Amino acid sequence: MTWFCLYAIFILMIKARRRASEIRQQLSQIPAEWGADIEALLKPRELFPGCVYHSRRRCGKASCQCVRGKLHEAWVVATTVNGKRTTRSLSGESAQRVRALAASYRQFREAQRSLRRRYGEVLGLVRELEELMSVGWWQMRPARTRRKR
Repeated sequence: MTWFCLYAIFILMIKARRRASEIRQQLSQIPAEWGADIEALLKPRELFPGCVYHSRRRCGKASCQCVRGKLHEAWVVATTVNGKRTTRSLSGESAQRVRALAASYRQFREAQRSLRRRYGEVLGLVRELEELMSVGWWQMRPARTRRKR
């Protein structure tokens, strides 16, 4: 090999070591970043996987007040039961409680998505670190053989 090739290999090795060091630093900071998301997942609470909304609609009766423009109002909950989307009317008191449970569920899912995204980033960093630290077959020293006596 010429001196230029050796110099180029040396520079590449230095850059790989620096990048590996950067990756190690990023990986060491992960526990602090994940704390809020993990706390959001571990907080004991009830969850409701659905949404609550205020509905205004017509009933279809010809003599009803809704024909003249005063629509029927109700709190409605929409959720999935046995794979089918269902909606049910709620009373005012239960609507507030279910709204709070649905908001709690949304926060839980958001923390879960955030952790999943960060986990993907961490796996990418770990794979890159593995690639930088791996030794190619051309870098390995030949095994010493013993002389037979």
